Amino acid sequence: MRRLVAIALPLVASAGMLPAGATPAARTARLAEVGISVPAGHGLTIRMTLNAIRADAGDRLEASISTCGRTCGPARSFAGPLPSGALQLDPQQASGRLHTSLGGLPLQVSWVPQLGAGVERGYVDGGGGTTDISTGTYRGDDAVAAVSVAGRSCHGRATVGTEADVSLSDSRNNPEPLSRLRITAVGAPSCTG
Repeated sequence: MRRLVAIALPLVASAGMLPAGATPAARTARLAEVGISVPAGHGLTIRMTLNAIRADAGDRLEASISTCGRTCGPARSFAGPLPSGALQLDPQQASGRLHTSLGGLPLQVSWVPQLGAGVERGYVDGGGGTTDISTGTYRGDDAVAAVSVAGRSCHGRATVGTEADVSLSDSRNNPEPLSRLRITAVGAPSCTG
């Protein structure tokens, strides 16, 4: 990941987005991702992308949540620390487990490696004369996730991998505290990965 940091900084600087004297912060983290949908009643579905993250700053859960009917509303981002022992991620393989609560419901996820191409993606956020600049990449290996929400379960495609991020500010993403998330699920989840 040091190579990514070494490549990312000159790219941001050459694009004219790195202000003079700016001191970027770089981090790498192990990240496990899974997408699920949960029926919420009245013809609505809650779509979630969950990212369980193991980093030097501590384990955390990030959730992107959309409420969908005929169309989906804008996604809301939530994030918060995980209790000690709630997350285990293998540093090399696409395997891990998560036991926690999400939106007031018990959540369990197990990731098991699977043969496949995996995913690679990158991003650049910010610019326009601000110091809210971030660039990063994620490389995830294929996994199968077994997800249980409030005792109801599904299995589906997921990834576990490494994320690297270089930023001048942590304000590029201002998620709401995970403790504010409330989910009213009325049916079994679907794994949407």
